[in-house]
Amino acid sequence: MKSSVTPNRLSSTQPLDRNADPLKARGDARSAASRNAALLLSGGLMLLGVLPAQAAEVAETASATEIQAELDRVQAEADRLKQLLADRRKAPGDAAAEPAADATATAEAGADQAAELDTVVIRSGGRKLERVKDIPQSISIVSGDDLRALGADSLRDITRRAANISRPNGSNARNQNLVVRGIGRRGTTEAQDPQVGVNIDGVPYAYPGLAAWDFVDVDTVEVARGPQGTAGGHNPSYGLLTLTTKRPSFTRSSDFLLRVGQRNAVFGSAALGGGIIDDVLAWRGTFYVNKFEGPYGNAYWSTGQRSGDQTYTDRLKISGKTQFLLKPTDNYSVLASVDIQPRSYQNDNGLNFFHALPEFFSDGVTPTTSLQTSAQFRLARRWFASKPGYTFADNYANFDTGLQNNDQQLPLITGTNGAALTQTLTINDSLNLTSISAYRNLYFNARNDEGTPFDISLQGGGGVRYKQFTQELRLAGAIPDFVDFRTGLFYIRNNYAVDSRAGWGSDAGAWFASNPQYNALDADAPGRFLMSQSLDGLRRLSTVFIDNRSPAIFGNANWVITDKVSLNIGIRVTREDRTSSTFARIDDNGFGGELNPSISSFGVELGGFDSFFNNGTAAVNVRDGFVIRNGSTDGATSVAAGTVALTTDSRDPERNASALAAANAAAFKYFRTASWDALTDPQKRQLAQAQAIRKTQIGQIFDPIQAESFRKTQLNWTVSPSYRWNDQVTNYFSFQHGEKPGIAQVINGNSLPAGPEVSNNFELGVKTSTFGRTLTVNADVFLSRLANFQQTSLVFDEFTTNLNNNGELFFTQAAANVPKVQIHGLELDGAYSGIRNVTFTLSGAYNVARYKSFANSPQPPENQIPAGTNLDGTPRAAAPPSRDVSGRILPGAAKYTANLGAQYRYPAFGDKLFHVDANINYTSRYNSDIALSSYGVISDYSITDFAIGLGKANGAFDASLLVKNLFDAEGKAFGFTGGTLDTTPRWVYLQFTARL
Repeated sequence: MKSSVTPNRLSSTQPLDRNADPLKARGDARSAASRNAALLLSGGLMLLGVLPAQAAEVAETASATEIQAELDRVQAEADRLKQLLADRRKAPGDAAAEPAADATATAEAGADQAAELDTVVIRSGGRKLERVKDIPQSISIVSGDDLRALGADSLRDITRRAANISRPNGSNARNQNLVVRGIGRRGTTEAQDPQVGVNIDGVPYAYPGLAAWDFVDVDTVEVARGPQGTAGGHNPSYGLLTLTTKRPSFTRSSDFLLRVGQRNAVFGSAALGGGIIDDVLAWRGTFYVNKFEGPYGNAYWSTGQRSGDQTYTDRLKISGKTQFLLKPTDNYSVLASVDIQPRSYQNDNGLNFFHALPEFFSDGVTPTTSLQTSAQFRLARRWFASKPGYTFADNYANFDTGLQNNDQQLPLITGTNGAALTQTLTINDSLNLTSISAYRNLYFNARNDEGTPFDISLQGGGGVRYKQFTQELRLAGAIPDFVDFRTGLFYIRNNYAVDSRAGWGSDAGAWFASNPQYNALDADAPGRFLMSQSLDGLRRLSTVFIDNRSPAIFGNANWVITDKVSLNIGIRVTREDRTSSTFARIDDNGFGGELNPSISSFGVELGGFDSFFNNGTAAVNVRDGFVIRNGSTDGATSVAAGTVALTTDSRDPERNASALAAANAAAFKYFRTASWDALTDPQKRQLAQAQAIRKTQIGQIFDPIQAESFRKTQLNWTVSPSYRWNDQVTNYFSFQHGEKPGIAQVINGNSLPAGPEVSNNFELGVKTSTFGRTLTVNADVFLSRLANFQQTSLVFDEFTTNLNNNGELFFTQAAANVPKVQIHGLELDGAYSGIRNVTFTLSGAYNVARYKSFANSPQPPENQIPAGTNLDGTPRAAAPPSRDVSGRILPGAAKYTANLGAQYRYPAFGDKLFHVDANINYTSRYNSDIALSSYGVISDYSITDFAIGLGKANGAFDASLLVKNLFDAEGKAFGFTGGTLDTTPRWVYLQFTARL
């Protein structure tokens, strides 16, 4: 009995050659010379199989227009041959019998191929959803044609076309994390795998920053939710965005796009290709440039020391990709590609929206004037208030205008390159073998500033140097009417070098000093000089090295149980091996090197001295600048209340002598006295205050430290039965289990690992296609439970607690585990094309992502109430460092999201086509702050993109007016001291496309 269940697309074994001519016998047409050349080239590429290369699917994927054109051509040819057959049957004699039989067979083949093409064609409307109708999983699919019509090139724009997926605004490669069902937003740590993965042309992007680019020449985008990996590739724990670009074809093609618009925007792309050796070797080249100025300026760069403007959210991106398809035989193909995105710039992470502090903390009693470390109070100091024409209110507070004024914020520099090789061998009609080898790298560099034109932060920021190699060997096959399957091996090795840099200028001491420190040093000229020298020219570097290896074996099978019932089962076993090490050092001592401590708390000698000012009411024992409250006092110095003393460990004569020499040098440099002992008590206090400023900013200095490694065998699996009621309606239930590797990391000089994350996901869904395939609706309800969810948390700081040794527990923020998270909701994807010339698409979600148990969330800024005295004179204790947010909604998790797309096509003026396209993306209110600050809420907003144009019906030329964010919607959080923007202002373009 023939089954009505369509085989799972994940393991299709007979890829459709969508560029093939069904009436042409390729083998007979090829010359011997062509065959020999192809075989030689094939052998060379086989040798390159161990090299990195870009993955590709077995089939050559054409665009929607190309596929439809091919469908029409094949159908026309079939009709012609049928007519020829009918004519021949009218002719007398037997001479026509054999040709007529051949024509019949060919016509039937043409008709069969037309039907097969019709099942995979991707275009706006229900058919793109039908493509995934037999996959028992929540999947959204978007066509490249829909993206191009509205200029959706970035990952941010692409995610606005699918249900229950988003990406934060901006282009910082370190913050490119995708969010699915409210999961994916986290603190920045490269040691942590993303919950939502990205796969481009079969190559997994294990680091989100690899996708910090624009995407052109796109064929389709798919969003799958829940743990992945049982069908191959990488294994993200909660979702996967798969993007497929167009592949080489033996048919010559040339596609061009030019977009010009506001703020000197220029976007241009070209996609060229065709056959080099008929039916043997083809190529495709894709190139683009994207350049525009941002809507926000920097007053410092416009009128300050350098010529030219610096704008925020600007771009200058250039990219090129070349692919070659080799088909030496009918059962073997090779796809090789190289892509280059040279290092280029964009200004995003320096965009700040500052405002005055709220009057009170969250208790409504404690005034924020006690928050003396805020920019608002620092800028009121004499040191900064003396700058003519610059005030906090008129220059720094820019919440409404977005006009920046800083001297050291430079653009982000990002570049990535990759190469890939995919080899496919068709063993027989139901079995093929695929090898995908790929290599990618990323360079990222950021230069940050504190947001003022003063000489405070210099050469600060961070950088990432990332490399990955992946190899996949996959066997796919089918037993008709019984099972189709995919199984194989996967290996990935990726490593990071993550730099964290800090540098200080001549104004940094006055900026970072506490009130007592500032008051003591700003009292006279020597003190002000000392305060300036305390940090001027100091440079600190910390680098984290991460090395991950993850071999895996996977398998996925779709079993046909009856005509109506099928069962999909998948499993993946991954061996995770993750290591990390780090160091922190002083790269440059700057002008005040003599103010260093003699030794760091980790035993690294720094060449300075160890003064200590006891501002308490009783004597204390101090060694190397740290109070000893319990334990041995050997080598310590007793420092009386209100006095200053040198406290270098007396048990180390050599270091003690060196420290005394440094103290004497500092006394002479800043006060022109012969020695430390010749200083007055106020002068000693000033030196001690300057040392304290420097010591705080230097932080922990340590030689390379190895983190505790994470090594474990982990499992992902899925069980998904489905029931096909008829050709229009299918129900499914899915259970997915995923495990995410733990984190090997060093925090404050100590290894502080985070445990692995586990997720269990349940889905009940329906996929329908009705009203003559004009209405397609895919919907599901889901429940996800996550244990040991990895997120920034407040963790116990063992090092600082032991170092201070005063009975007080200290905490710090780091990636750790939230005990329990639960998400439930409803998702919908639909399309309707039952109205002539009009197509509607709809995706939406109701989503509740909640902490079920999270007792150690960091306090938001409005809750960080300091100890002190209330206005009524009563004492006030400091707020606890953490709070319990169990039951609260996760950051970045909007409860309602929706996308409504509409397309109108109307033939006009003979061979012309008038068209209108629109997409409305709605996001309900959500909290953008990882600590769930009450000031971090972004109110609901809708982004509308709109295009109207006229072009040739065959696509030879088209001109459109394109507007992004038509109604200039703004999604912005107020923030405690500054806002967070999640939208881009309205942008108007003219877009031209051509096809030759």
